[in-house]
Amino acid sequence: MRAAEAARRAVELSAAQYQRLEAGDFDGYGKHEAAQEAACRVVLEWPVAEFDAETIALVDELSGLQRRLCEQFDALLERAGADNRRLRAGQRALHAYGAPGTATPLRTRTG
Repeated sequence: MRAAEAARRAVELSAAQYQRLEAGDFDGYGKHEAAQEAACRVVLEWPVAEFDAETIALVDELSGLQRRLCEQFDALLERAGADNRRLRAGQRALHAYGAPGTATPLRTRTG
C-alpha cells in the first residue's frame, strides 16, 4: 500500500467517525481508536520520502480531522461530567426528601 493510499484510508476512517459524532452516535469509541491508529501509522510507518503532494495534502486533512475529533471527544466528556454532576445533585435532593424509589431517605416523609 502506498503512503497516499494509507493516508486516504485514515482520512476516510476519521471522517466517518467525525460524522458519527456529529450525528450524536457517541458509542463508537473503538472506531475512534481505529481512526487514530490508522492516522498514526501513516505518519510513523511511511518514509517521508514516499510522501508526494497528494499524501501531504491527505496528511494535512487528516491532522485537521483528528484535531476536530479530539475536540468533540473533549466536549463530550465535559458535557457528560456536567450531566453526571446534575444527576448526582438531583439524586441527593430526591434522597434527602424521601422520594419514592430512592435508597433509605435521610428524613422520613411523616416527620
